[in-house]
Amino acid sequence: MESPLWHWLSRRGRSARLFCTRTAYSPGAAGFTLNMPRWFACCWLVVVALLVVESHVLPRWTASTEDELLRLASGARPPLCADDALRCFLQLSPQPWLAVYGDSISRGIFFDLADLLNTTDEALRTGCWPTLASAPAHPGHSANYSDGCQLIDYRPPTRRPKCGAFELLTAHWPHRLRRLASRVAGRVRPMVASLAAGAVAPLSPLRLQASGRRLRLSYRLKTFAWEEEYDRPWLSALRHAPRLPDVVVLSFGLWDMQYPPAGAAPGGASAFNSSLWTFLAEFHAAIDDARRRMGQPVRLSGNAAAGQNRRVGGHERGEQEEPRAGASRGGPRPNVVWLSVGAISAAALPAWKRPLLTSETARTYNALAAPALAFWGVTVVDTFRQSARHPHLSSDGVHYPGAVSRHHAQELLRAVLPHCVSTAAAGVTSGSSDVPRGRLRPRGR
Repeated sequence: MESPLWHWLSRRGRSARLFCTRTAYSPGAAGFTLNMPRWFACCWLVVVALLVVESHVLPRWTASTEDELLRLASGARPPLCADDALRCFLQLSPQPWLAVYGDSISRGIFFDLADLLNTTDEALRTGCWPTLASAPAHPGHSANYSDGCQLIDYRPPTRRPKCGAFELLTAHWPHRLRRLASRVAGRVRPMVASLAAGAVAPLSPLRLQASGRRLRLSYRLKTFAWEEEYDRPWLSALRHAPRLPDVVVLSFGLWDMQYPPAGAAPGGASAFNSSLWTFLAEFHAAIDDARRRMGQPVRLSGNAAAGQNRRVGGHERGEQEEPRAGASRGGPRPNVVWLSVGAISAAALPAWKRPLLTSETARTYNALAAPALAFWGVTVVDTFRQSARHPHLSSDGVHYPGAVSRHHAQELLRAVLPHCVSTAAAGVTSGSSDVPRGRLRPRGR
């Protein structure tokens, strides 16, 4: 309900403006002279107006904005908070591993997950998302963020140095210290010495205690749908990895839109489609090779398992292969998720990008990707819908740090942890869970 004082001021606003501008001066023999009583009255009117705005307008506007951001960030369902995510990830394996191989959109969501997992118990008591919905975005959304960077890349076409890899790990707290640790907000601290010690090989193993229950988050930069110079080394590392990640998150398409072949936008869609099929075939071939080496059965995902053999990456891939001795090593096949190409906020784009980056083109890319993703059994997290609904929340036309990105982080958690139940929905307090509440820190050497 509107305040009567605010309603009165809004109706009298034009009269107040005319009073200050037209009647503060009085005509005289030597021209217009300042009428001091009226001038002081005008000043007091301005002061009163500012007080009214501060006490009545700003709180209401801020509250409505925070409510909108909270609804956007959490979605229709209760959000998964730190304890929820850790508890459900630890049901995947004792040392679960989520690996992100994607562009700057997925990097922002990667750090949104870090923010979520670093939420304190004090914030959890009121729900984690009210704290995070209106909180400042993690600095990892910035293209120049390098705290804790593990690898510097010089990617074409600009060849500008950018951080290409981050490694985060939940700290392992002894049981007697978990309650104390859960009251302290974790921080992703930069590992300055990591670069001096040498680049970290992608998907390299961690030396963890056998009894340690930790969640590992890995990020590796990927730009184009298929970029042999960088995709080959990553796929080779995946093929020879001692173990496979439990979840692999893929994200690309924006660079294919922004830098189409020969600089012509019409040819970009077909090139993206061809590159996507190439990458997915090589990606699943690498997973199959890794599982054969570990003695694991090889199953093609989704529609790829429904029929004939398919020649991929120079090898015949069958529907299923029998497990060999030692098949318990390596765990199940990774859950593969793709973040769709998001909508474009044209008003926030620089002029040179507007002919190339459009929401219609993004929608076309998503439609072209759907058959390939369905064939290979890849789960799609829709980032287009919410970004299209909130173009005013974009910082540069393609990135949506804050509530939109946090909403996508929640959708990602729901996709990779489909049976996870929010403690807020179940009526369970955050202190009742016996999950080790590790806080994220950079991976140690």
